[in-house]
Amino acid sequence: MTEILEKQKPPFLSLVISLFISTTIVILILFYLRENDINLEIINNIQPIDFLFIFVTHSIFVLLMSIFNKILINTIDPNVSLLDCIFLQYVNIFFNKLFLKGGGLYRAIYLKRKYYFSYTLFISTFAGAFLIIVSSQLCIGIISMILIYLFFGRINLIIFFIYLIISIIILMIYKLQPKFKKGSNWVVNKINRVTAGWQIIKNKPGTISNLLLISIFTVVIQAVQLLVIYKSMKFDINYLEVLYLSSLSIILVFINITPDGIGIRESLYAFSSDIVNISRPNLILGSLILRTITFIIASIVGIISYSILEYRLFYGDNQ
Repeated sequence: MTEILEKQKPPFLSLVISLFISTTIVILILFYLRENDINLEIINNIQPIDFLFIFVTHSIFVLLMSIFNKILINTIDPNVSLLDCIFLQYVNIFFNKLFLKGGGLYRAIYLKRKYYFSYTLFISTFAGAFLIIVSSQLCIGIISMILIYLFFGRINLIIFFIYLIISIIILMIYKLQPKFKKGSNWVVNKINRVTAGWQIIKNKPGTISNLLLISIFTVVIQAVQLLVIYKSMKFDINYLEVLYLSSLSIILVFINITPDGIGIRESLYAFSSDIVNISRPNLILGSLILRTITFIIASIVGIISYSILEYRLFYGDNQ
């Protein structure tokens, strides 16, 4: 655990900085919406059943990601329970909404304290899964963009070419599996971790196919949530368009500079208004509404999950 903490900023300082950044971004977004005369009354169109649907789909999303983590962790230690993975996923989501990479840090610490995980092996394995997650989202993003263009004649060439460039990079990593000399360069170290992680899981086709299917289903669920939010706001949007919006999460992986991608995701949505045919302010508003709902869910269930995990650490499973 000491090794992990030495690589991080003090948690309290990180939390303060992250909250300041998040608050500033939210204020700027709200100011932008006000300047564009957004009609906030459309929020009243969202019904209680919509909130319940988001809660249910969010729970399914967490369960799928927990199974994803369990399958991945089994390559290291099959003794980690699915229940632990579920609690850790809720805590991971909650902490990531508070400060950058907070959830991953806590998960690494918990697994090291309870199951004596090697931090290096843990990071490498999850970095290998990065290829699977990126590949699934890229496929969905590219296919949805092509279909939107064929059916509706709309496309964002910049995003399309970004997807193609990322695809080429991912294919090169798959094919060449590069190994660079360890140094201080963040990109080089990231590629090395991804390559090392891929070496761990690449010879397990059953594991890869299961992880790939789960990754696809999580994107589908996130798209359904977006569809419910924008439809409840009375906007004309179809499933292909929300699939495309959901796939934009792949870009957040490479621009991971704010807690939960706040501000970055909204900027990508605004940049995609020409594809989904909804105004930039309304796209941003819908994203903020979904973000608020999931934050409330993550806060309540995340705090409960954190308390349970800490109790189990200090008193054991049988107390």
